[in-house]
Amino acid sequence: MKKSLLITFIFAVFLFGIHYFMNISNHLPDEFSKRWNCVDREDAECNSVFNLPVKFKNLTNIKIQRQLPEILDKTTDTLFFYTSEQCVAVFIDDTQIYEYGMEKDTRPFMKSPAALWHKVKLEKSYEGKKLSLFFSYPYKKNRGKIFKVYLSNYQNFNKYLMKKYFLGLEFGILCLVFPLVVSPLCWVFRKYKDKIMHILCICIFSVLAAVWYISDNKLIIFVTSYPKVLFMMSILSLMFINLPSLIYAVNIKDLKLRSFLLKVIIAFSITYFVLIILEFFSVIDIYVYRSYVHLGIYVSALTYYITLGISLIRDKRKDVKLPFLAYLFLIAGSSIDFFIYLTDEEQYSASYASFSALVFITFLFVSAVNSLHKMIEQNKKAILHKDLASKDFMTGTKNKSSFLSDTDKAIVSEKVAVIVFDINNLKYINEEFGHEKGDEACIKVAELIKNVFLKYGDCYRTGTDEFSVLIQDCTQLDIYELLQKFIEVLNYENNNLSYKLGTAMGFAVFNPKIDNKLKDTIDRAKDNMIKNKASQKFAENSTI
Repeated sequence: MKKSLLITFIFAVFLFGIHYFMNISNHLPDEFSKRWNCVDREDAECNSVFNLPVKFKNLTNIKIQRQLPEILDKTTDTLFFYTSEQCVAVFIDDTQIYEYGMEKDTRPFMKSPAALWHKVKLEKSYEGKKLSLFFSYPYKKNRGKIFKVYLSNYQNFNKYLMKKYFLGLEFGILCLVFPLVVSPLCWVFRKYKDKIMHILCICIFSVLAAVWYISDNKLIIFVTSYPKVLFMMSILSLMFINLPSLIYAVNIKDLKLRSFLLKVIIAFSITYFVLIILEFFSVIDIYVYRSYVHLGIYVSALTYYITLGISLIRDKRKDVKLPFLAYLFLIAGSSIDFFIYLTDEEQYSASYASFSALVFITFLFVSAVNSLHKMIEQNKKAILHKDLASKDFMTGTKNKSSFLSDTDKAIVSEKVAVIVFDINNLKYINEEFGHEKGDEACIKVAELIKNVFLKYGDCYRTGTDEFSVLIQDCTQLDIYELLQKFIEVLNYENNNLSYKLGTAMGFAVFNPKIDNKLKDTIDRAKDNMIKNKASQKFAENSTI
């Protein structure tokens, strides 16, 4: 877990550095933002001269104006300005040249969920005349901000947009790249279902976080016919920021708390989906109620996290306490953004929440990968221990315990065959040539048996001088031929030994007419081996 924290911390520092160096300020320095006059306000008269951007709170109407400087030419003949959702009119002296949101059905140059970009063509003949911008706020208690009004050509403006909006998508892009990189791991380690489901949930959350960040803060729609779709995407993805709570909900032992958590999830989900449906059919305007929607989202998030935190503290489980600390980090980032939104909604962005969400995703993923690595290592050790427990250390074949286990599990049929070997005169070899030679004899016989029979079945050492072979399917085999091959390689091996190495052999194939179970087949194979040993001794005595 310490390694997970260290990797996450290094990644967070790297991510913060990227964001810091790629961050573009919200305005460009230019002469056209200076010396504006506020000539009409509803609450008070104001003739002061100011420079844009400037903030006006809780106003219904406002009008600002200035004299056009003598700087208009073919390369700088377009006025761009950035506002919140409000009605706008542009005048040259008393002649209106642009309107949005009033009587005419005019579309802005570009539109995002929180801002409008307007473009107005300026003529050379306008130089020296008064340029007036009139803003009308249709919503009660709405805080308006006029951000940046500047003069530029279209090419430079596009470069500015590219830097400001698209190069600033590092959080969203990284969130989208994350599941693309991680998904192949899910296939490679598919047998570890629990951990893979965990990683898949993190990938889903990563995609939702990317959609939320891009749609809510950075993405500009050039086709402005469907602004509601993007805003609904933003609300939906922001709503699902609480998905990680569901990932760890299964860890809650307290059934009452788990039940409460699920009820809260269902209640808030229904509420948000109803709002989105009403917005889609134009029954309500969510933009007017966005403060309440965002408040509800954060209240639901805090409810999830507090409930989850109580359960984790009560359970006192070490494996979920550190993820809960990551939740607290996510809450902190979300709370900073929400505080900014409450104090100044036009400055709202998802930067802190997105940063903390990506760090949170990284922490969960690194933790999950570490857990997966530990699980794989544990499985390897378990397999190794099982392998060691089932093998004969000296010969490398399986031991008697494995033979008994495998014969119990074997599917009994007429295809099953058992071969039994017994080393001749092993006691004599030990006494005359030493125990090292006796061990060598056992190892040699085991190697020869494996060389001939291992491709057809499993080999076992079932006694000090006894070996067995279990063949699950012998229908395509000529066991007599295999035994003859074994005798040939054994005779060849005897040419290099200082003692004579021999074995008695016997085999039997399961016969349902005389065998009730596989043990009966094994007994018949041993009987045949004993008969073979007796015949070998008789042959030796006859020769003598």
